[in-house]
Amino acid sequence: MSSAANVEVFGALGYALAGLLFLILSLWLAAVWRGRVAGSGFVSVCIVTALWGAVLAIDIAQHVMVSARGLFFEQLRFGVWAFFLIRLIAPKVSALRHAPMLVRLAAASASIFPLVGAFSIFATDYLASVFGVARVFNVLAVVAIVQSLAHLVLLEYYYRSTRLEGRWGIKLLGVAGGLIFGFDLTMYADALLFQHVDPAWWLARGYITLLAAPLLFVTAQRNPEWSMTGRISLNAAYYSAVMVIAGLYLLILSMSGYYLRAYGGELGTVIRNVTISAGLAGLAVALASGTLRARLRVFLSKHFFEYKYDYRDEWLRFIQTLASVDTGVSIQERSVRALANLMGCSAGMLWELRPDGQFESIYALDMHIAPETTEPADSSLVQFLEHWQWVVNVHELKENPAHYQGLECPSWLRETSGAWLVVPLLHQTRLTGFAVLGKPRSTPHFNWEDIDLLKTAGRQVAIHLAEAHAAQGWAQARQFEAYHRLSAYVVHDLKNLIAQLSLVVSNAKTHARNPEFMQDAIGTVGHAVSRLNRLLTQLRTPPQTDVAQITEVNIQKILAEVLDATRLRKPAPVAQFSDEPMVISSNTERLTAAVIHLVHNAQEATPENGTVEIQLARENNYAVIRIRDTGKGMDETFIRERLFKPFDSTKGLTGMGIGAFEAREVIHTLGGVMNVKSTPGQGTTFVVRLPLLK
Repeated sequence: MSSAANVEVFGALGYALAGLLFLILSLWLAAVWRGRVAGSGFVSVCIVTALWGAVLAIDIAQHVMVSARGLFFEQLRFGVWAFFLIRLIAPKVSALRHAPMLVRLAAASASIFPLVGAFSIFATDYLASVFGVARVFNVLAVVAIVQSLAHLVLLEYYYRSTRLEGRWGIKLLGVAGGLIFGFDLTMYADALLFQHVDPAWWLARGYITLLAAPLLFVTAQRNPEWSMTGRISLNAAYYSAVMVIAGLYLLILSMSGYYLRAYGGELGTVIRNVTISAGLAGLAVALASGTLRARLRVFLSKHFFEYKYDYRDEWLRFIQTLASVDTGVSIQERSVRALANLMGCSAGMLWELRPDGQFESIYALDMHIAPETTEPADSSLVQFLEHWQWVVNVHELKENPAHYQGLECPSWLRETSGAWLVVPLLHQTRLTGFAVLGKPRSTPHFNWEDIDLLKTAGRQVAIHLAEAHAAQGWAQARQFEAYHRLSAYVVHDLKNLIAQLSLVVSNAKTHARNPEFMQDAIGTVGHAVSRLNRLLTQLRTPPQTDVAQITEVNIQKILAEVLDATRLRKPAPVAQFSDEPMVISSNTERLTAAVIHLVHNAQEATPENGTVEIQLARENNYAVIRIRDTGKGMDETFIRERLFKPFDSTKGLTGMGIGAFEAREVIHTLGGVMNVKSTPGQGTTFVVRLPLLK
């Protein structure tokens, strides 16, 4: 095949591809068109362009560069574009009276000259015999030049007369129209100058039109007033785009291989094989790249959808992740993953409100902060999230803090690597927590849709967390119910035992010297002791059901009672008290029992040659009690998940697992805070802070 034939095949292929792409666009637009004028004009443009591309492709395939039918469809294409642009500029014909003179001349030229051109084409033979071929050619070229200029003027005026906020939706229409008619203007001007149409210009027009098709499709998506209401899912668009891109890539690769083989000789065959192999490997790498896939999704959602998200799919996936019942996955982890998946993130943290009014991180996914980091409830961040209920963009906060009403970025958030968004978790109107999301692989265009979606998802997460805590509280309540039922049985047995012992005491005054009575009395007491031991095995530490009156008490007095109650156990506690009087408001009996339990735990965890210390000091307006031991210690997982969990004990039958839980509850009811620091193999320190009376 000669080089000229190859060029013709290449040019015909461009027109055929342009016609096919505009045919597909026409079918889709016709399916979603609802009868509006702007929409009908755009559908007409696509249909006529598809026919124009098909006719010119057939002409070139038949080795005819310019034919009468080709020129007719050329004029028809100019005419439908004129109709479309005029209807966009002036929905009513009277509106053109207020346009500048140049625009009115352009509208008249774009409307009338297609008729002149079509008439000239059908009367070409007659006009050529009267005026000559050269003059007829010049007339047709001038008509085409005037039409190209008129369309460019209409496009420029339409863009300039559109408000600034609306130009985003039509700027690609200007690019596509400028590409088509600017190329036509150059081609026809060259033809008028050299008195013939250059085949190189004519054969390239198909590819120019092909490049304009995606731009027109995006424009249709951005202008709902054109009645382009049909939608395809993001997944369908994504996979279709991948197939189209891969197909075009393989087509280009095949064409490159063909020309290398045709013109490269033996070396060309080798280069072709290497090129095709490398190209296929590059395509495989591109399809396997998560970053490229993420960028393609961002591009499609940003440019090809009226709304950024396919909300049905996004919400179903979000709920499925959040409500998953997979074993070993906590509600906290599911919450972070559900929010992170919405934004394509791979890292995040979940913060929740503690009973003492502090927010703390309870789960982290590939993000790290300093241990024991908390956020006070009265901090700037918490107040902003609760009042404005807004998603905080950390980068924007650092760059333009004025956009966030004077919000002060916490130091831990500023120092957290990769922190991107802070999402409030609102249950009704109360902030119960917040999530920190890390940067995704491909940072999308963050706009109002992302904010609304995250705010709604945050509320859903807050509801799920509240339900989880309520379910946990209900389970604990059921356990306490069983515990109280057991206590009722214990009280009943104690009543019987007291009755038996009371009878022995009452009869002892009379029969104290009777050996048989003494033998029976000893047996009764032994039986009572045996039953009491069994009761203590079942219920080692009875709950403090009595509610004593809150009184003012010196904390040193309570600690002295604790030392007296625990000194017989090994190792005996060592006291380090401050001499300064410290008075608190407390339920003396309950606080004493709580501290005794903490000391007993320290003694049980520490060998007899170890040490247990009780320290008391004043820090600001708090009395701080530290109970430090050199025992076996605990790891962070045990402290977080089991230490304060009711009815979860490591002591087997001898423990009920409510001591630490109740000690913490007692301290919280007194307005205090209890923290635990422990290292396996080195020991544990319980820190109790109680507010002092002024």
